[in-house]
Amino acid sequence: MRDIKEKHMSKLREELAEEIEEFKRNQQAKADVQHMTPEQFEILREEFLSHEARILDWKRGEYSPDEDRLLNFRQVAEFEGRTLAEVALTWLLKHIQSITLAVRSADYAWAWEKEGGEGLKQRIADARNYLLLLAACLEEENERVRE
Repeated sequence: MRDIKEKHMSKLREELAEEIEEFKRNQQAKADVQHMTPEQFEILREEFLSHEARILDWKRGEYSPDEDRLLNFRQVAEFEGRTLAEVALTWLLKHIQSITLAVRSADYAWAWEKEGGEGLKQRIADARNYLLLLAACLEEENERVRE
């Protein structure tokens, strides 16, 4: 009986040792995966800042041709009886929803444009621009409160 237990324990030790080695190999493989360097991050940041500025300028002409950068938000807020910030937040959430669905489904093009529409980079840039527009709406609303 003792021999059986020892053989069983020996086999368990071998299996455990194999599992430990496999775990170590997996950990090493994960460590070997390339990580984003600070230089790569800076390049990506600059790429987004550049595109975001161009997008904001281009869409400004489309949506707010006069001096009021928040004209669209102001008009929709008036139509719907909401604040500028509430309208901006709704439009921002539309972009966040689109990004969320794309990432969750893994069905996206990691590009600025794709055949038939915007790539995921464009959607992210649009969302970041809507964050800025939301900040502008909040700035204006808070200026009115201070007056």
